[in-house]
Amino acid sequence: MIDARLIGMMKPTAVFVNTGRSGLVDQDALIAALREKRILGAALDVFDIEPLPEDSPFLELDNVTLTTHIAGTTADALGKSPYLLMNEMAKFIKDGDSGFIVNREVLNDPAFKAWIEGVRK
Repeated sequence: MIDARLIGMMKPTAVFVNTGRSGLVDQDALIAALREKRILGAALDVFDIEPLPEDSPFLELDNVTLTTHIAGTTADALGKSPYLLMNEMAKFIKDGDSGFIVNREVLNDPAFKAWIEGVRK
């Protein structure tokens, strides 16, 4: 987790960007650092509560850019996502691996192994 200690280690010229998961960041510590200008700014599209409440302290700050969890939603991303997904699925079915497998332990599950062998046939 990126907590107050880690945020405090950032340079005053740092811009913090989070488009992944809000739970990875202590949002209160980030708000404090932004308010006190201990870091230059932040760009965020994930929050502990979504949509961002109207009384959120983030909305009072002039050194933060906020989006509604759409930072990765571009015409290219929307158009290419299905193609990229199908390529990764084909790669996995053919080679048995992909760079996007998070819970690799499932690959050792006997039921999954049987299922994937059926798909490969």
